[in-house]
Amino acid sequence: MSVTKISTYIARLLRHQPELLGLTMDAQGWVSVAELIQKINDNGSHRITEPLLAQIVRSDSKGRFRFSEDGTRIRACQGHS
Repeated sequence: MSVTKISTYIARLLRHQPELLGLTMDAQGWVSVAELIQKINDNGSHRITEPLLAQIVRSDSKGRFRFSEDGTRIRACQGHS
């Protein structure tokens, strides 16, 4: 699976469909990194690790994602539904 496809999938989850995997999102759109990785991997359509997620966030040319200061949470930077 390409990094671009995984990035697009994560954007869809964090921006529009957290319920697709039952992600727990707070009012500001933050999701636990551990929960995101576990639920993506449990779903079986993609495989992701913390280093891969960090690479996706770092290299995203559109700046769609941001980690919390302590690195334990992630959110989309725009477009929450």
